[in-house]
Amino acid sequence: TVEITVVSEEGQGKQLVAEAFREMERLEAVFSERRSDSEVSAINKMAGEEAVRVGSEVLELIRRSLYFSRESDGAFDITWAALRHAWDFSKRPPRIPEKKEIKGLLRLVDYRNVIVDESSSTVFLKDKGMEIGLGGIAKGYIVGKAAAFLRANGAQGGLINAGGNMEAWGSKE
Repeated sequence: TVEITVVSEEGQGKQLVAEAFREMERLEAVFSERRSDSEVSAINKMAGEEAVRVGSEVLELIRRSLYFSRESDGAFDITWAALRHAWDFSKRPPRIPEKKEIKGLLRLVDYRNVIVDESSSTVFLKDKGMEIGLGGIAKGYIVGKAAAFLRANGAQGGLINAGGNMEAWGSKE
């Protein structure tokens, strides 16, 4: 659930909020690893084979992610996604992987094997089977971009709450 509240000129608020939601939806589609047509899905599909040319937004978010991975000594790691398919809670009983399976997949989790070439605007995952998932950073980034859009387009104050990822600016009237 995403809630957006803005303080703006009379009659401008609904339009601004609608445009901010459209921008958030656009960015979610760009960063989604679940959408087969996203740049992130293309990166995952080509893991271990070739670099994928991506747009500036994906490049920026991956670059930021790798910064946080280095700063946290790997505690934050977008290559966690190689583990995603090992669990399946939609089945009864749920599928829980064996320790041996998890151990085998963990060899694919290493942010240092994400190669970003800013000059050619490409991202390459070194090993076949690697995947990236931007869910740990994308929602906050998207909220920040929506808030920047609203501020740039006349919202004097506002609050965006996207499931706990929040941004607030201005003052209450």
